[in-house]
Formats: sequence, structure tokens, C-alpha cells
Amino acid sequence: MQNIKVSLRIRAFMVKRQMDIQGLAEASGLDPEFIETMLMEGVYPPLGP
Repeated sequence: MQNIKVSLRIRAFMVKRQMDIQGLAEASGLDPEFIETMLMEGVYPPLGP
């Protein structure tokens, strides 16, 4: 698996599904501000339970 930044993968996901930040927030249950921060500043979401 390639080492690609999470933010780039999320952006690709959003483009593929024609989603904006609000749509992703609704689908994921994450706060829109957190998603925006993650995309702009490279904050990584928790990936485990």
C-alpha cells in the first residue's frame, strides 16, 4: 500500500462521491470543523476503537 496522506485520500473520496465537507460530516458523524481542520492542517483522525 502506498504511503499517501490521509487528507489526500479523503479529498479523493469526496471528489469521487461528489461530496462537500458538510456531506462528509453527515455521512461520517464527524464535526465539519474537524474535517476541515484535518484537510487543511494534516490532523489525523483516530483509526481505532
